Amino acid sequence: MRGSLSLTGMSALLCALVPGCSPPGPATPATGQPVIDGTFAVSLSGDPGSLDPYHAATFAPAFLLSLAYEGLVARGGDGEIVPNLAERWEVGPDRVSFVLRQGTTCASGEPLTINDVADNYRYVLDPANHSPLLGPGGLPRGTRLEVDEAARTLTIQAPSPHSFLLESTGILPIVCRRGLDDRSRLRRGTEGTNLFRLTEAVSNSHYELTRRDNYGWAHDGTRSDTPGVPRRVLVRIVPNQTTAANLLLAGELTAAAVSGPDRRRIEAAGFRAITSRAPAIQMWFNQAPGRLGADETIRRALSLAIDVPQLARIASSGLGLEPVRLAAAEPMACRSNIVANATPRFDMAAANALLDQAGWQRGADGIRSRGGRRLSLSMTWDQDLNDPTSSAYGAEYAVSQWRELGAEVRARGVSGAAVGEVLFGTGDYDISWTPIVVSMPSRFLLFVSGSPPPGGLNFSHANIAGVDELIAQANQLPGRSSCPKWDEIERLYLRTSAVLPVFDSDNAMLTRGATFTLNGLVLRPTSIRLVG
Repeated sequence: MRGSLSLTGMSALLCALVPGCSPPGPATPATGQPVIDGTFAVSLSGDPGSLDPYHAATFAPAFLLSLAYEGLVARGGDGEIVPNLAERWEVGPDRVSFVLRQGTTCASGEPLTINDVADNYRYVLDPANHSPLLGPGGLPRGTRLEVDEAARTLTIQAPSPHSFLLESTGILPIVCRRGLDDRSRLRRGTEGTNLFRLTEAVSNSHYELTRRDNYGWAHDGTRSDTPGVPRRVLVRIVPNQTTAANLLLAGELTAAAVSGPDRRRIEAAGFRAITSRAPAIQMWFNQAPGRLGADETIRRALSLAIDVPQLARIASSGLGLEPVRLAAAEPMACRSNIVANATPRFDMAAANALLDQAGWQRGADGIRSRGGRRLSLSMTWDQDLNDPTSSAYGAEYAVSQWRELGAEVRARGVSGAAVGEVLFGTGDYDISWTPIVVSMPSRFLLFVSGSPPPGGLNFSHANIAGVDELIAQANQLPGRSSCPKWDEIERLYLRTSAVLPVFDSDNAMLTRGATFTLNGLVLRPTSIRLVG
């Protein structure tokens, strides 16, 4: 599966950190009789690493944690907000109150209390914990909490209005008391309320989750004893998509994300594709001080040198979808096509002219330099992103285009937890092929505004003039009436060449013998059914 940024639940790739940030994709038609207490085996291309849901920001942990954690609200079949751990709520421009569902329990059997829920929010709101969910797109700094134990009510008071306050606060993954009191339990285990609980973890091999008892509050009516709900979910780490495809054919996997030529092969064998649209490759430039990407002229020249439709055809094996906006995971909160008129078109002559005018002169080897510094950059691309062979060919094409421009770019493929380490740890890259998978534009900003790592998730160190003012203006308007302002914000990122969208994907997960739906790029656990 994908190495996107996501909000667990997530978010990923940011629907990539909290469950339910995108609505379910279309389910596979169910055939046959329900299989009782069976095993649902699914592949994951990279090891998730640490499993603390408040410190995970890439796809692999999001995929796994979505099976074990859930929020106060969820997304229904058409994208509407529906009750989950909260049975009801009241929302205003800067205030939302949730009433905890009576009788809710954790997977370990202990009751979930409203104070447990509040302590999750307190953890995120404490700056000392450095949670990436605090700040733009997450919980607003300065948010205050009020708890009424008798009424099982948590009231969240934001410091100012917020366009999508219910969505931004209600999908936070809720950790149970045992995990709150001892967060070491969350490194290699789960302490949530969802339908499954992690019972075995073997790094770079497999993760086994077991169905919990007494689950019965899902909005779709799923219970622990619903026929066809698997007893076990086995998540196998399979880095190679061709291997995953072969395991599907051999019956060793129930489902796997497969793209490119392997997808065509598996569909021809009678497997069905369950899809959910989201960005696949967004090319982000590292604007940290001292990096070449901090110079807008260089970013624009590198963008102009790429024939995006050609790169998309190569990197997607011809299966890519034309991008329409940055916050583009279905269902998109805002739907205008921003990319078409705000992204530079391929023009190598104009790219060369920009660098010539900026004083970047070609040397004997064709590589430009200025003031003794070579135009030498590094690009990180995710080996788990789409079909790895097609992605590698795409990287080769981009590198060749940039060399024609006079830029020396070293492409390096990484996978699994290494993606997060590069983006949020070392920061040692100039260009990154990293999609941000969110449906709300306010969530998108969690990754590209505010503090850079380790204090925040702004991995590209973007600091674009005018963004903060537009965010404040957008948040004065409720829901989709704010979309024109959010559209302006996305245009700023595109017109300053902070990012170059390449293509979206339908993120097909192939299956036979099961039916399920997707929340963005992750499984909706209560939808999984095994059929014989």
